[in-house]
Amino acid sequence: MRTRAVAPIALLPLLAACGLDGPEGLFVQLYGRVTTEHGDFGSGLDVSIASSDGALILETTTDKNGWYSVAVLATELEGHALQVQIDGDGYAPTLAWIDLTLDQGELMSMPSHPPQIWSLWARQLPPLQVALDAASGQAEGLILDTATGLPAVEDVGGQELPLVLEIELREGWNAPDSELVVTTITTGLAALQGRWLVSGIAPGSYTARVRGDGGFTAARFPVLVRAETQRELLATVTRALATDEIRAALVWGDSPADLNLHVTGPRGSVAPGESQYERFHVWDEAPYHPANASDVHDRVVTMDLLADDGLGPESLSVHDMRSAGAYRFTVFDHSNASDPSGESLGWSSAMVQLWIGTREPRFFEVTPGLEGNLWTVAEWDSDADIVYRYAELIGAEDEHDIELF
Repeated sequence: MRTRAVAPIALLPLLAACGLDGPEGLFVQLYGRVTTEHGDFGSGLDVSIASSDGALILETTTDKNGWYSVAVLATELEGHALQVQIDGDGYAPTLAWIDLTLDQGELMSMPSHPPQIWSLWARQLPPLQVALDAASGQAEGLILDTATGLPAVEDVGGQELPLVLEIELREGWNAPDSELVVTTITTGLAALQGRWLVSGIAPGSYTARVRGDGGFTAARFPVLVRAETQRELLATVTRALATDEIRAALVWGDSPADLNLHVTGPRGSVAPGESQYERFHVWDEAPYHPANASDVHDRVVTMDLLADDGLGPESLSVHDMRSAGAYRFTVFDHSNASDPSGESLGWSSAMVQLWIGTREPRFFEVTPGLEGNLWTVAEWDSDADIVYRYAELIGAEDEHDIELF
């Protein structure tokens, strides 16, 4: 049994304005939540939504619970990146990039719906956060290896040395191509500890891109620069992937103590002794697939790192995408498994970083304040090469049944 937590926004599909013979005249209702740097709902903030070339589409204001909602013509979304600007008295302006070429499916409904139907549906955008305005701000964080949960190292002449990381901050949430604001390099003790610090830049929302030699690939994660640092940001880096590999890593805040990262995907042929489910399910209690693969070299999917005492990281890998289909990544609040309507997961600051082969790395953040103990983070359709981002939480009573969700 499961329950679905719905955001308190009118989700009418605006049928009166829509035809059924194609996307012309169809509307998508976009809605999202904004919170402040202190975790409060960002009420009374001005929200502007523009096209990729900066042309204004619509303006609105957040309600008392930080939600905003606008109806946009589907034709204004096709093939474009949206720019979402958040402004308010006392807060630094926040810019977010919803890139439909990088993250196709961002505004689509479930993959089973044809295009003319998804255009009717409301879509929840990623959560955004605003910082208090100030003359300058700072941010600091810790970057760990997805394979070990420790600061990354590289092999230099047979000796393991701390991996030197170059961290670029670009203005805006999910902003791979916006103006470069600052670059910092971890060296010495900072590299040994995996720590980084930037200061003296304007408060607001930024996107960090991390680069490192020694066989590691690029990583991306969001950064909120504030006048006073409230907590250390945790993120991960990972070693370079082959074109047929996937890797995911989960990190979160001080609570709850135990979040579990799951992946389900197309099973392909069923090995002797395995169940007849069409999809595999790998997680804490079933840490590899196929389940009867005693030799590690025969394991197609593995849990690489488990964490049950807070923060993470917890990571997994799909080593060989032998079967085409949907690979779905979910997070379950194991600490609150018996509370399907709780808010602990929604307030956990959970983030999942995702690498698919050599494609641009992605990140996903849980929406604050929603009820539910199960978050379907994202789904990658390998047939269409599309990533579907999900934002709602649901309530689940049995973590073992996630492959059915």
